Amino acid sequence: MSRLPVIVRYRERALDQAAIVSALALARMDEPGELAELTGRQDAQLVDLLHDFAFNGRKLIEATKRDAMGCAEYATRTTLFCGKESEEENWDIKMFSLLEVFGRMIHSDHLSIARAHVPTASGAPAPGASAWAFRVSSDRDRAGEWNFVYIEFLITEFLKFDELLRHDIRLAEILLSP
Repeated sequence: MSRLPVIVRYRERALDQAAIVSALALARMDEPGELAELTGRQDAQLVDLLHDFAFNGRKLIEATKRDAMGCAEYATRTTLFCGKESEEENWDIKMFSLLEVFGRMIHSDHLSIARAHVPTASGAPAPGASAWAFRVSSDRDRAGEWNFVYIEFLITEFLKFDELLRHDIRLAEILLSP
């Protein structure tokens, strides 16, 4: 029995959350300014949205695996560059799969937003800080160890998975049509 309706429902939820996460991550508060007072609220909402995005993304990947869709293989490949921070070691680059990052987000003991003055398209530093990344640690990480995840990389990898998923959905619809 096909889980296609479930897959489509989780896909829509995850895409909606990815759109809002992207909007909040790209928003910058020019400091000093009255709107900068909203930064803390934005970060709290972004943490909640990231958890929801991870939950729906993981449910989506699990459903595609159960239906043996080709896109599921991409979600388990180590394609996502993340930083690895530790109290004992220097910062290091690690690779994770989309599924691994979602799992760490869902089971997080700690998830916090990192803001910085990221470069604009011209290369000049932006006048305000953007929520460009987050730190997450879960039960899969050693004590004092955090994964530094770039929001844009996470969303981009999800969209690559989604491109493959759209193809798989079209194939499934053809196969299921009378």
